[in-house]
Amino acid sequence: MEIERYSTVIKWIKCTLSIPMWKMIVLSLFCTFTPEVLLAQIYLSGNISGTLTDSTYIVTDDIFVSETDDLIIEAGARLFFHEGTGLTVEGLLHADGEDGDSIYFGPLNTDQRWDGILCDGLSTPGTRISYSIVEKCTSYGIKVLGESYGIDIDNTVVRDIQEDGILLINTLPDTLINVSLINIDSIGVGCYSSGMFVSGCLFRQNYRGISLGSGGGEKRIFNSYFTQIENCAIYGYNSFEQHIDSCLFTNNVLFQSIWDKTGFIVVSG
Repeated sequence: MEIERYSTVIKWIKCTLSIPMWKMIVLSLFCTFTPEVLLAQIYLSGNISGTLTDSTYIVTDDIFVSETDDLIIEAGARLFFHEGTGLTVEGLLHADGEDGDSIYFGPLNTDQRWDGILCDGLSTPGTRISYSIVEKCTSYGIKVLGESYGIDIDNTVVRDIQEDGILLINTLPDTLINVSLINIDSIGVGCYSSGMFVSGCLFRQNYRGISLGSGGGEKRIFNSYFTQIENCAIYGYNSFEQHIDSCLFTNNVLFQSIWDKTGFIVVSG
């Protein structure tokens, strides 16, 4: 993990310029940024593990959690990614925000995008993302694939994604509770894994809410709200039983909220 701080810049200015001049520049830096932001900004790249505390992190190149490592991200941490960079997890990730103190994953510049969170063959059970914001990604916000343990995502917002919000293409069940998928250009949640449990989720301004693919295992969708969906709220073409209970569909463009191509969707509530 590469770590740099503004103090490096200050030292360079001090050594290069005359004393009166470097004092003026340092003073101007403190007038532009608060001391908290100035001292807490940390740069990341390459393999990382351990704990990221309540600080601001600038990701300058792709970051990785290897299959033998753990990464804990604490409430209040803010990760800003350079364009074309992302986070890949093969080991264990605990992104544990709190109500009112979320973890932020987003681009460094608001007019750019980053590559999202990829969980590739999770080697350890227990990966979770809680009370987080994931926004302005390219192909996906969060993706789980391979011979992989499942992921638990709760109380998290995934928004402004150019393609898919959450893609589940792994071998063990995943859980989504109180997750908001907002302004997703393609699919809010695409589930092609062995199973999925969805409860209390919001799908708004998506091209399609949920696609239930050919992966084995039950998919259960409860107490979720679909609104302003352009194509269809739930699209199923799985040969395994899928349950939809107590969901609300309003203001969607396509009249057919549920499109069941195989006849295996069970709707109740």
